[in-house]
Amino acid sequence: MGKDILTLERIDPNWLSPKNLIRIWSGRTDVYPLTPIGVKFIWQEHVSRYEFASKLSFGNVLDISCGTGYGIPLLSNDKTNHISGVDISTNATKRSIQLTNNTKGVSILRMDNNCNLGFKSESFDTIVSFETIEHLSDPSQFVREISRVLKPNGLFIVSTPNKDYFSPNKQKPLNEFHHVEFDLESFINLLGMHFRQTTMYSQGSILSENISGASSVKSRLKRVIGMINKSQTSIKLLSNSKPRYYVAVCSKF
Repeated sequence: MGKDILTLERIDPNWLSPKNLIRIWSGRTDVYPLTPIGVKFIWQEHVSRYEFASKLSFGNVLDISCGTGYGIPLLSNDKTNHISGVDISTNATKRSIQLTNNTKGVSILRMDNNCNLGFKSESFDTIVSFETIEHLSDPSQFVREISRVLKPNGLFIVSTPNKDYFSPNKQKPLNEFHHVEFDLESFINLLGMHFRQTTMYSQGSILSENISGASSVKSRLKRVIGMINKSQTSIKLLSNSKPRYYVAVCSKF
């Protein structure tokens, strides 16, 4: 993934302003061809993940691929000491610094490679990484590096899109910015290489229509309703339903 591609993971509320809608509709970001409602829906998905993580975060926290930093204030709670945000995008890092505005207990760093974090071993109590792992050419190295910089009693909170929803029956992800996508089994197996305990959660659900009908008026209306009542953005323990996204909470013991 290019360092300064304006991907969905780096959106913030300012993207919903009229001046940025032109960029969305003109295809100058990978948000195109989504409508403003679609952008708002994805924004709510991201915010919900940070709100979920904030209930679990403690100590020194690392947010990998923090984008414009919109999630950093959401991670802060009375149990967190310091929050570090890192991203490979120069533009996103600059905006993140502006957003946090030298907030006490927050630091923003740009890194060249998410698979080589450069921190000392066992530096963090909580590590958060949302919608990152699918963009990497070597996810196993990434998970290994997470385990290295995470303290023995720490938590790793990670999310990724469900391959069975976004790229069903495809070897290569349909999203050109994704190197790999995971189904439930492959995601659990990857995390299990370095974490003894993994609790799986789901975000959103595959609608009753089949995948080929995902763009139908009926399907889109259901997504709008799901955005309003939060049924498609809230995070809950994984059940038998098929989610749009997997969210995992991992620990070494």
